[in-house]
Amino acid sequence: MADVSIWLLETKQSRQNINGYEVSMVAQRSGYQIVAGEDGVTEFEIYYPPQYKNMFRAVHMVNAKREFKVLTFEPGEERVSFFMPKSMTFAGNTWLTFSAFEGDNNTTNWVSIPVLITATHRDYRKEAMASPDILEDAIRAIDKINRLFPVDDTLADNVGKASVYVADSGKLTFENIKGIQGEQGVQGEQGIQGEKGDKPNHEWSGFALAFENPDSTMGEQVNLRGQTGARGERGEQGLQGVQGEQGIQGEKGEKGDKGESGINVPLDSGYFRVEIRADGNLWVVTTDDIAPPTLSIQDGNLVLTI
Repeated sequence: MADVSIWLLETKQSRQNINGYEVSMVAQRSGYQIVAGEDGVTEFEIYYPPQYKNMFRAVHMVNAKREFKVLTFEPGEERVSFFMPKSMTFAGNTWLTFSAFEGDNNTTNWVSIPVLITATHRDYRKEAMASPDILEDAIRAIDKINRLFPVDDTLADNVGKASVYVADSGKLTFENIKGIQGEQGVQGEQGIQGEKGDKPNHEWSGFALAFENPDSTMGEQVNLRGQTGARGERGEQGLQGVQGEQGIQGEKGEKGDKGESGINVPLDSGYFRVEIRADGNLWVVTTDDIAPPTLSIQDGNLVLTI
């Protein structure tokens, strides 16, 4: 089992490390070697420049039978990893091309790396410890290859049988790298509730409201008050309300004028007088030697019985 680390550089070149030994894959005569038919034995760790970590990443693999496989990685960490699949370990060279993309028109590709698939083992540790002169020659060879084979990925997003070849123009050409649209994935779990965001800046003008644009200008005001509607029909008479509580006793009124003298009524034994006094009661007044008359109320009337 081997661990291969690849650092993708901003110059679209790369540098590699195999089990802790710095090595350029194409510096070896046939590149880093994997035994044909192995499955999930060699792990590749790919380190993208920081500015690409929030983009989708992909590794495009083409084996010696011109069979094609693409692995894609979600945005996130700068490092992605994968094991070389068995389908890509057919004897011969398997080419690895790394890319980062965002939308249909923003794709970055790095120079392809050859990986030799062989039927016999080679001591890659020993080859990785080549002399500085050999490594310098290899680096110059890499630069020459990159100048000889500039990348043409104008047809990479087409769908069909994938292929990587050197065109008549001398460019390393990628065709039909984009795979067929896959099936809809399973609905993911509900994410964690985010924190409450800040209230957007806004301005009121009467009943009109405007919000701040991303460029710090204020947007168009929208009047939130509607037009006055037509007057509705008169409603039906409501029910009689509940009897209110007894009001507070009013202040005592002023004393009234003195009334006229009462009526003197003659009796056989003398006179008596009928008068209404200040307390509001009806009084019958006689002298002490006269018996009071007989008075009664009949049908609401005061009746004197003689």
